[in-house]
Amino acid sequence: MLSPAIESQLNSIPLAKVMEENGYNIVFRTSKEAYYCCPFHNEKTASFKVDLFPTGGHAADGSPLAGYHCF
Repeated sequence: MLSPAIESQLNSIPLAKVMEENGYNIVFRTSKEAYYCCPFHNEKTASFKVDLFPTGGHAADGSPLAGYHCF
Protein backbone atom coordinates (compact mmCIF):
# COMPACT_ATOMS: atom_id res chain seq x y z
CA MET A 1 0.00 0.00 0.00
CA LEU A 2 1.23 3.47 -0.87
CA SER A 3 1.80 6.03 1.82
CA PRO A 4 -0.56 9.03 1.74
CA ALA A 5 2.38 11.29 0.76
CA ILE A 6 3.31 9.12 -2.26
CA GLU A 7 -0.34 8.76 -3.27
CA SER A 8 -0.75 12.54 -3.11
CA GLN A 9 2.32 13.04 -5.30
CA LEU A 10 1.08 10.53 -7.87
CA ASN A 11 -2.37 12.11 -7.92
CA SER A 12 -0.84 15.52 -8.60
CA ILE A 13 0.67 14.47 -11.95
CA PRO A 14 -1.27 15.93 -14.91
CA LEU A 15 -1.03 12.72 -16.98
CA ALA A 16 -2.59 14.08 -20.19
CA LYS A 17 -0.05 16.90 -20.20
CA VAL A 18 2.83 14.46 -19.55
CA MET A 19 1.67 12.24 -22.44
CA GLU A 20 1.54 15.15 -24.84
CA GLU A 21 4.91 16.55 -23.70
CA ASN A 22 6.44 13.15 -24.47
CA GLY A 23 5.13 12.96 -28.03
CA TYR A 24 1.90 11.01 -27.51
CA ASN A 25 -0.93 12.68 -29.38
CA ILE A 26 -4.58 12.24 -28.48
CA VAL A 27 -6.16 9.80 -30.94
CA PHE A 28 -9.65 10.78 -29.81
CA ARG A 29 -11.21 12.54 -26.87
CA THR A 30 -14.52 12.72 -25.06
CA SER A 31 -15.49 15.35 -22.51
CA LYS A 32 -14.04 13.20 -19.70
CA GLU A 33 -11.42 10.95 -21.34
CA ALA A 34 -8.53 11.09 -23.80
CA TYR A 35 -7.34 8.04 -25.73
CA TYR A 36 -3.74 7.51 -26.83
CA CYS A 37 -1.71 4.73 -28.37
CA CYS A 38 -0.28 2.90 -25.37
CA PRO A 39 3.22 3.97 -24.28
CA PHE A 40 3.86 0.47 -22.87
CA HIS A 41 3.59 -1.48 -26.13
CA ASN A 42 3.58 -0.94 -29.89
CA GLU A 43 0.11 -0.56 -31.37
CA LYS A 44 -1.77 1.19 -34.14
CA THR A 45 -5.07 1.85 -32.39
CA ALA A 46 -5.61 3.70 -29.15
CA SER A 47 -5.94 1.50 -26.07
CA PHE A 48 -4.58 3.85 -23.40
CA LYS A 49 -7.37 5.81 -21.73
CA VAL A 50 -6.64 8.81 -19.55
CA ASP A 51 -9.45 9.95 -17.26
CA LEU A 52 -9.24 13.71 -17.37
CA PHE A 53 -11.32 14.44 -14.27
CA PRO A 54 -11.33 11.37 -11.98
CA THR A 55 -11.11 13.36 -8.77
CA GLY A 56 -12.54 16.62 -10.01
CA GLY A 57 -9.29 18.31 -8.97
CA HIS A 58 -6.53 20.15 -10.74
CA ALA A 59 -2.76 20.20 -10.47
CA ALA A 60 -0.92 23.33 -9.31
CA ASP A 61 -0.57 24.51 -12.93
CA GLY A 62 -4.32 24.16 -13.54
CA SER A 63 -4.10 20.90 -15.50
CA PRO A 64 -6.75 18.31 -14.59
CA LEU A 65 -5.62 15.35 -12.49
CA ALA A 66 -5.81 12.08 -14.37
CA GLY A 67 -5.97 8.34 -13.90
CA TYR A 68 -5.34 5.83 -16.68
CA HIS A 69 -6.25 2.38 -17.94
CA CYS A 70 -4.60 0.33 -20.67
CA PHE A 71 -6.89 -2.30 -22.17
